[in-house]
Amino acid sequence: MPLYLVNIGNTHTQIAVIQDGEPLLLARYDTPKLIDDGGSVPFFDGTSEPWRAVASSVVPRLKEKMAARYGEKIHFLTAQDFPQLDFSLIDIRTVGMDRIANAAAALRLMDDGPAIVLDCGTCLVTEAVDSQHRFRGGAIMPGRMLMRRGLATIPPSCRSFPSSIGGRPPWEPIRMTPFWQESISEPSAASVKSSPKRAKCSTRWNARCSRRAETLRSFWKTSPN
Repeated sequence: MPLYLVNIGNTHTQIAVIQDGEPLLLARYDTPKLIDDGGSVPFFDGTSEPWRAVASSVVPRLKEKMAARYGEKIHFLTAQDFPQLDFSLIDIRTVGMDRIANAAAALRLMDDGPAIVLDCGTCLVTEAVDSQHRFRGGAIMPGRMLMRRGLATIPPSCRSFPSSIGGRPPWEPIRMTPFWQESISEPSAASVKSSPKRAKCSTRWNARCSRRAETLRSFWKTSPN
């Protein structure tokens, strides 16, 4: 009987199987679509032979729907499945299952702690485990897509700064990011016409940014190298 691995994230749900000691991706679906479909996973629905699966989920809604649909065929991991980790320093109820699985995998791969994990998904997530196998928490930061969307909201008046005045100004790293240009989009005439209130707010914001930009320019010109 095959044992499948299921990784349920906020954006995608992945199904894999272990082959030659490594996970082999078999299918990937949009998580919101699976929720809309009542937890129905085409890969499982199209499998005629008996199967079992182990799942890590950070999406309670989809977890509930899949559990109701597939029952005991899928075991959803919990912190209790990882006795090798000590969670005494944190409130385990606030930690996503993906982070716990990451920490456990790090100990397994490195044979011991301390270890730090970087998980690059919708969010950039870090986990830390010390030498006593205690889970020390970590951080959750915007991933590439979220940072790209954030850059796209910067008003036009904040995008034009001197390229170099006595050194590199602090905004240069933003302009040099690989997705800077493709993130920027000017509002179309149609969008302004359909949403005059939004256009008015944008105008006020641009004016405010212009004043701040001038302040930054003046400061940079007068600051010593």
